[in-house]
Amino acid sequence: MSLALLADTVDNVLTKKRLMNAISLIVEFNRQEDYGAVAREAWRGRVLLFTSEDDPGFADVGRIVRALPQTEVHVFLKGAGHLAPAVHSRDYYDRITRFLRSL
Repeated sequence: MSLALLADTVDNVLTKKRLMNAISLIVEFNRQEDYGAVAREAWRGRVLLFTSEDDPGFADVGRIVRALPQTEVHVFLKGAGHLAPAVHSRDYYDRITRFLRSL
């Protein structure tokens, strides 16, 4: 089951276009020199955070929410670890769409 799910994810979710879009967004974000602790304190925007209980970074969720109080947390079911957004891609993209429409 896991191998079939991974193969489906690689074939249908991790497309070149999606990966290039994600990399472009990361590069653009990192070009913003004014992003730091001082700018973050003044910022009142909303954040959507994805995690799952078996994600290695799950323990950091509380720290992120304390640092960015407008954070909405979406927790995926156990079983996919750090790959939850790829494994649960339909839920992932639906949640992002709802979040963006609520802004």
